[in-house]
Amino acid sequence: MEFDPTYFGGDYGKVGDFALIPVSRVDEVGMEPAFERTTGHVSSNIIHYSKDELYTSDGTFYGGIEEAAPATTPIFS
Repeated sequence: MEFDPTYFGGDYGKVGDFALIPVSRVDEVGMEPAFERTTGHVSSNIIHYSKDELYTSDGTFYGGIEEAAPATTPIFS
């Protein structure tokens, strides 16, 4: 998930920070609350994410959601 602590909406022309959000947490509470609980930032700092792109905890591309083991695979974009 791409985010920037200074971003609160609108066009964004830079490259933000990235966070790995556990799929199990997303399944439990939803994407925005999972982001807030994982990073400590507000959800309005989210620039972009895709539920279809999954990565392992070390940042290696894992594949799409249909290939994942949802309880153990982080999501990242």
